[in-house]
Amino acid sequence: MASRRRVRIFEYQPKYLADLTSLMSQWEGERTFSEEQVCDNLEQVLERSDSRVYIAEIAGRGVGYAQTTVNYYLGQPPHVEIVQLLVDQEHRGIGVGTALLGWIEREYAVEGWKSFRLHSRIERSRAHVLYERQDYRLFKVSKFFQKRLP
Repeated sequence: MASRRRVRIFEYQPKYLADLTSLMSQWEGERTFSEEQVCDNLEQVLERSDSRVYIAEIAGRGVGYAQTTVNYYLGQPPHVEIVQLLVDQEHRGIGVGTALLGWIEREYAVEGWKSFRLHSRIERSRAHVLYERQDYRLFKVSKFFQKRLP
């Protein structure tokens, strides 16, 4: 396990592309990504004015990331959604996720946002503990459905 070091948070910068690609490939049961795929996805995400990507850095290396967006739905108050949050396996449990969440909340609070949401797969129990320690509360259990057209 990595020792506790100073975590710095930045909005995404191209110098973190290799680190971000490596991080994205750590999603459990997911596929690996090439830098080109990540770059293409980033371009689409960052084209949206309501989407941001943050990098957590320790000693010059990207060791975590989060993607956020602002959601507006009929019948629900608008909120900031933390769409993805992942910390490098070797850097879990040392405050990286806490630093990312705190940074996101402070950044959006300055703009007047008070409601934050995230979703997490049922098997990610360590992440759930982190979220609950940061005062996130379970408010809904859902099933996600997908359909791919030929």
